Amino acid sequence: MLELNDKRDPAQRQQTREAARQDAQQANVLEKERLAQEKAAMKPAPHSMRAPNAKPSGKSAPVITQITPKRLKKPGKKPDAFIAEIPGTEKKTAVKKVIKKKKPAPI
Repeated sequence: MLELNDKRDPAQRQQTREAARQDAQQANVLEKERLAQEKAAMKPAPHSMRAPNAKPSGKSAPVITQITPKRLKKPGKKPDAFIAEIPGTEKKTAVKKVIKKKKPAPI
């Protein structure tokens, strides 16, 4: 390493080298810790243990469940028409009046 025009005194240069060496050493320690944590995370979860008093069940078949997603719409159904509206300009639906005819009174 060439140190041209380095205006620091030898003590300052030594201090800088020592700090860089300590940083590299700390980085190696942290890398080893991270690798160990990643390796531990890759291990499968431990199986559940039975209670010491539990009796083994005779013939127990493993329960297999299959989860299927719920369909929201029927396949092949066309989507409803989309109508863009400006907020506040909704059309009010007209209410149709139904006139009931009265039956004539019996004679």
